[in-house]
Amino acid sequence: PGGAIVYVLLLPRVTDLDGNRVKGPAYTYFTSDTALDAVSVKGRAALPGETTLTPSSSSVEKEPSVGMAGAVFFTESASVRTFTDSLKVVHTESLPVRTTGMAALLNDGSFATKVRKGEYEVVAVADTNADGLADLASSPVEFNTDAESLRLILAPESRPKPINAYRR
Repeated sequence: PGGAIVYVLLLPRVTDLDGNRVKGPAYTYFTSDTALDAVSVKGRAALPGETTLTPSSSSVEKEPSVGMAGAVFFTESASVRTFTDSLKVVHTESLPVRTTGMAALLNDGSFATKVRKGEYEVVAVADTNADGLADLASSPVEFNTDAESLRLILAPESRPKPINAYRR
């Protein structure tokens, strides 16, 4: 549809038609419009307990391990529409929530993408053992694109799911 941004992400370990494995993420985005109406977002996802000190925090954090395959999903914040009759509320409905942006999570935990200006719920997920399931995930974080950068903390996932299952 017009105005849509299409994201394509192939994670490491995916095989091509000849059976060769992708060694790093292949990632792009595009639109059918003449201009990409989006803002740049950069960030980092880290593991608790490792020794990299982040400039935005005095806490000690761990950078993700080499060989990780992961993604960061940007889901539109849920909005609510209220219908009224005079001053009396007739009914309230939540608008659908859907993932409208994503980025590849690189081995060093960094990510960068472009998304439409707005508010998002952001989650990062990673597969560190090549089983196709996200064994690390961040808690969802509310993010406004005015901030331009984002920091997420990955933690062990109690019930690993395929990475795509985190997309709405």
